[in-house]
Amino acid sequence: MELEVPLGRNLAYGAGVIADQVAYQGFTFMIFTFYFSVIKLDVGMITIVFIVWSIYNMLLSFCLIRV
Repeated sequence: MELEVPLGRNLAYGAGVIADQVAYQGFTFMIFTFYFSVIKLDVGMITIVFIVWSIYNMLLSFCLIRV
């Protein structure tokens, strides 16, 4: 049993995912710029914190999926 999904719905879903990623990446860029320019943190420190946050986010997402 195969369900057909209309092309318009597929395109709308793809456009929504693109908009979500653009917003997420823009926010991440602005946070990085804020900590570098305003708070004057070292780029290496910001990178380490982003890596730790990414691992934490991955583990949290994995735990929420398993529940």
